[in-house]
Amino acid sequence: TPNGTVQKTFPVETTLFEVCHALKEESGLEVSSFTQNFPRKVYDSTDFGQTLKEAGLVPSAALIVQ
Repeated sequence: TPNGTVQKTFPVETTLFEVCHALKEESGLEVSSFTQNFPRKVYDSTDFGQTLKEAGLVPSAALIVQ
């Protein structure tokens, strides 16, 4: 994030929208997209209905917030 690193653990059935909401509540950050470095993938608002499992972000992932 622009304010530094945030490390969170979520259940696999959490949607990307719920991750956005958690970041907004914690830091006031408005998320427009997430980027995964490897393999390179951008998750935008059209992907926010996907669960972490559906998006292939389990068992762990590092995302850049934009």
